[in-house]
Amino acid sequence: MSTPAAQAYADQVLALGKRSPLEARETVSYGDDPAQKFQVYAPASAQGLPVLIFLHGGAWTHGGLNWLKFMAPAVLAMSAVFIAVSY
Repeated sequence: MSTPAAQAYADQVLALGKRSPLEARETVSYGDDPAQKFQVYAPASAQGLPVLIFLHGGAWTHGGLNWLKFMAPAVLAMSAVFIAVSY
């Protein structure tokens, strides 16, 4: 990481994601690069729910699916589907 604050953020979101009991219902590859994947977090009955598709920041050098898992519980609590995209 380029700054101590960026490293602190990375450490915090990784720790929050590890504490989440949720697991992605599905991980899908959408390209040839191993980083080109998205994960779907959805309640058992997701039909008709709104969908939040989130692409992380990071200037193409930092971040990934492991940074996004911490957001899934809050989105599902709003009765929505959360799709985390990595590139």
